[in-house]
Amino acid sequence: MRNTQRLGAARQSLTDAINRAAAADTDGAETDVFAAELQLRRGGRPDLARRLEALLTGDVTTGGARHELRTVAQKIDAELEPTVTTASFVPASDGGERL
Repeated sequence: MRNTQRLGAARQSLTDAINRAAAADTDGAETDVFAAELQLRRGGRPDLARRLEALLTGDVTTGGARHELRTVAQKIDAELEPTVTTASFVPASDGGERL
């Protein structure tokens, strides 16, 4: 079961982590990513927590890491917004495979 309060707390920690990573505050960004990971695990989204855990093995201030943080934050935003539906999304005609 998902806990929306914990997901909201994780989202706030991700916002802080993104801002600190952009300012090259490695220690602060890592602390915020760790806090977001913990909230996601407790909030019922271990899949997103694992994505953040993978980031903590490297430098969280890189452009790629900041992109991943924003991606996870957007997934949380979509889950927290009850009017978002996925009914209009359809798989690609090629099945999503790269040629």
